[in-house]
Amino acid sequence: MTQDQKTQDVLIMADRIARLYYWVVKNLVEELGEKRAEELVEKIILDYGKETGELARKNVEEQGLTPSMTNYKKSGDLPSRGWESEVLESSEECFRKKTTFCPFADSWKRHYSGENFEKWAKIYCSIDRSKYQTFIPGCKSICEENIMDNGEYCILKITK
Repeated sequence: MTQDQKTQDVLIMADRIARLYYWVVKNLVEELGEKRAEELVEKIILDYGKETGELARKNVEEQGLTPSMTNYKKSGDLPSRGWESEVLESSEECFRKKTTFCPFADSWKRHYSGENFEKWAKIYCSIDRSKYQTFIPGCKSICEENIMDNGEYCILKITK
């Protein structure tokens, strides 16, 4: 299998996960109403982010490493292909990453533009904040920019 085929496989899976999330949200809103659906989706994403952060922490510790901002990339949390990003700042005090292509955002924009899904997409994105705050207790994490708002990139900032 070529590298291009491997990347294409990741993009196919990301598209499927993004569409699954859309349909879960859509049905929750229809069944429970927007307010209750939002509360439930936020809780689900927070719990999912915490579990992801715990697993990342365990993976790093099993390698004999200390969970830190610079060691997070060694946790195996995300695939090495599919997303396009660059590290803007990386130290033990501050980590900033700019993502210029997110396959989830691409999928939501391609399939569901005009359906006001931006709010729900950004709730999904809060998984990053939850996972980092679990991986490095006490850190703060904010999304400075979001592709779903500006159409070009996301910037995630994590500080101690």
